[in-house]
Amino acid sequence: MKVRLRNNTVRLRLDQKDIAELKSAGQVVMTTPFIQGKLTWTICGSDEQQSFAAVLQGQQVTIQVPNATLQQWISTEQVGIEGEVATEDEASLKLLIEKDFKCLTARDEDESNAFPNPLDSHQC
Repeated sequence: MKVRLRNNTVRLRLDQKDIAELKSAGQVVMTTPFIQGKLTWTICGSDEQQSFAAVLQGQQVTIQVPNATLQQWISTEQVGIEGEVATEDEASLKLLIEKDFKCLTARDEDESNAFPNPLDSHQC
């Protein structure tokens, strides 16, 4: 899972392995260690939620997605899903969850589990 933060937007990209875990376990978790603890991101489905939810508790961020929305995204070629949640200061937080495609230019990054990029004309 890749996480990108920009102002009031959280963008999460999941590769094929992440999505397989989400499908089988109902959630996918990523942890980044720091000197004084770790930051953990979880994406999970929820039958209780009618829309997206985002919860920050300590060093744990949990993104909940309605199960029907999540299952449709997992089982189709749909690239992304998005939602918006209200924050304490009456602003909003935009959430984007996308399938992670291989980059079109070489990068120093393991992309072995990334989805084939539909714009790559060199694919067989």
